[in-house]
This record gives sequence, C-alpha cells and structure tokens, in this order.
Amino acid sequence: MAEIEVRGLTKTFSKVTAVRNMSFTAPAGIAWLRGLLRALAGEGRTIVVASHVLSEVAQTVDHVVIVNAGELRFSGPLHELGGSGRALESAFLKLTAVPG
Repeated sequence: MAEIEVRGLTKTFSKVTAVRNMSFTAPAGIAWLRGLLRALAGEGRTIVVASHVLSEVAQTVDHVVIVNAGELRFSGPLHELGGSGRALESAFLKLTAVPG
C-alpha cells in the first residue's frame, strides 16, 4: 500500500482511498485531485471524501452520505439531492437543521 501526503491531503492507493482535505487553493490542484479521484473510482475503488466544501463535493462525487451528530441523515446518489453544489448545500442545511 502506498500513501502520499500533500498539504494535509492523504491519498492511499488501495481498495479504499480516504481524502481528508479538499481545500486546495490553486485551481490546478483542485483539477488534479478531481482527476485522481475519478481515475481511482474508474478502477472500481471506493473513495471516501470528508469535506465541508459542498460545492467541490458536488463536482467530484456521485454518491453522498450526510452524517450529523453521529446520525445518518442521507445516503444516496447526488442527483437525488439536486446534483449541484447549491442543491447539496440546501439539502445539507435542511437535513442537519436543529429542530425548533
């Protein structure tokens, strides 16, 4: 198993790749990361991305899991939430809103 860390981002080349940080500041870095994740997914690997940058998540993933306070709020295809960064953000806010 090979692991590379770049600016707080850890990529593990195995069956499951976990991404901790998608907050690259340079557009070239963002494009590179998207390409890498899509290539790994294209090989049949599962990629787990944990990020609060929902617009970037919406451009990168096809399946979303939203967890809030330790509870699963949503798990399904991105298109079920609208398929865009704005729709994902709206869904996230509704699904994680404090009742009251």
